[in-house]
Amino acid sequence: MIDVGEIARTVDGATVSIDVSTCDADAGDRVFGRVYSAQYEGDGSLTLLAEPVEDNRLPTLNRLRELADWLVSLDDVEGPGAEARRTVTLTQIINRAREALGVDR
Repeated sequence: MIDVGEIARTVDGATVSIDVSTCDADAGDRVFGRVYSAQYEGDGSLTLLAEPVEDNRLPTLNRLRELADWLVSLDDVEGPGAEARRTVTLTQIINRAREALGVDR
């Protein structure tokens, strides 16, 4: 029988890395966590419980949020900067999207 308590004490504080990428475009996206416990599952497997300490996706997510906010602002044809928003080109939109995604031309 697995001594879950001993395993939990052994791995307590260890860092784990979880691949959260879904395709080639986001390959390398990871969430890092610190193990705080372990639990034995009924099927004989062991689950390490960890709390997140770092998410390397945040810079990309922030850039995408900024892009989304900018795109939504294009709909404001009356507020400050309205003239500049009325003349936004498809090329400008594509370039902002590439920048947000970190994609070269």
